[in-house]
Amino acid sequence: MSPRFGEPSWSYTGRQFERDFVGSITQDRAYQEALQKVATPDGFVRFDAALRLVRAHQPWDPTNPDADLLRDLRLEIIDQLHLREQDADRVRAYTAVGSPLDIFHGIDAFIEYQDQKTENVRRITLDLTLKEHKDADQRKANILIRELPAPEEDTYLQAVTRYAKEAMRFLQPSARHEHPPRRP
Repeated sequence: MSPRFGEPSWSYTGRQFERDFVGSITQDRAYQEALQKVATPDGFVRFDAALRLVRAHQPWDPTNPDADLLRDLRLEIIDQLHLREQDADRVRAYTAVGSPLDIFHGIDAFIEYQDQKTENVRRITLDLTLKEHKDADQRKANILIRELPAPEEDTYLQAVTRYAKEAMRFLQPSARHEHPPRRP
């Protein structure tokens, strides 16, 4: 029996939790060069530039992510959107772990859905954390994921379904928020 992912321990860090479930950005030479072009002199990267950087430097095809949570969450969202197989590529999953989107904007991953009728792109953002006391007003992402069962556990898919239902609030045509409200 494997330990539950998300249970704090001296040997399992928040960064490991993030990488285990959503992977991490490819930080090769091309990434480093692109990062230098968009960073301010003090190293900050604006949200839109950080999104473009992440999209361009994925370790996988965003329509077929290797990371367990992103792959399974993407598939569950496709099911909940009732998309046909030929429209499944409208849902794309991206890791942002280790990127400016993670470091400056608190987003570990995001999933985008291009609406079939309007062609508008809707996005949900994810923050994975082992912090027990991270409040809703501290988060910067739409969905805060505090713990997950290991993928081989029976309750893992139940958790994925629960997070997909939460994601649907942001992906449905009536969804209006890209981000939770920022603190002043």
